[in-house]
Amino acid sequence: MFAFKLCDGITVTALWKISLSSMRFKGRNQSLYKSVPRAILSFLFLCGVGLRVEASDNVCGWTPGKISIKYTWQKSLVSREQFQIDLCTRTCSNGNIRNYDLSSCPEIRCFDCMCERPKCESYGTCCPNDPRHPSLETTTAVASRVQHDGSQTPGRMDTPVLKCEASGTSSGYLYIQSCPRAYNDSQTRRLCEEEYKPEEKPDLTLDQFARVSDSVLEAVYYNKYCALCNGALQPVQWEVKVDCDHFLAVYTATTFDQLLTLSLQPESSCKVKQLPLVKHLTPCNRTWFR
Repeated sequence: MFAFKLCDGITVTALWKISLSSMRFKGRNQSLYKSVPRAILSFLFLCGVGLRVEASDNVCGWTPGKISIKYTWQKSLVSREQFQIDLCTRTCSNGNIRNYDLSSCPEIRCFDCMCERPKCESYGTCCPNDPRHPSLETTTAVASRVQHDGSQTPGRMDTPVLKCEASGTSSGYLYIQSCPRAYNDSQTRRLCEEEYKPEEKPDLTLDQFARVSDSVLEAVYYNKYCALCNGALQPVQWEVKVDCDHFLAVYTATTFDQLLTLSLQPESSCKVKQLPLVKHLTPCNRTWFR
């Protein structure tokens, strides 16, 4: 067995019996990965983004030799879309998910991209269009309809910050907690992107806390301010329900905002739940999100 390092973060290990020139990649990107040397050139190109490659003695997408490539995705350096295009098989064809070869390399864990528009456009999670079956839909992200100060239309051309909220099980629902880079109202941005910590924020409001759904774009936003800066067309604020075993920690509240703030304190006996009024939550795997 031998090993060699292509660049920082990229290492390839292979069995000495393998004939590099005889290997072929089994997958969607056959034109890109025709042979191991060709793949190595691709890895060299990716040195700048820190993709780590390791090999073992399992067969995974290469034949006839015994080699396996393990990819480690660095979220901050390689986008979900690029990872999906390079390594995964899910594509969109006229609104439907199409898989090229489910057996090519089951060890690669791929992001669960979607084809339901406009929902996936709002989240920036659309699968790439199938090059063999051109789609009738647009491949660009949906543009925000917000008119800010009557002079600017901030577009959703950058990937939003997505988070996965637990819903009592291992899975959760997806929501957006960021404003487009072009949006220049700093106060709205702060109220959207700021994390709430009960012990540090005694003046929480319902508008800051409650999730908001857009019944047109079918997206969920962290709060009213995230919906505002992303141009939600028909924002619907979720219902917030407070249940308390006793009221010792909250009896001084005179408004719902005060009740909400006191109920979220660690010493409170209250449980706060958010209930969506529009039923179009997108399930998510928490592995992929912060």
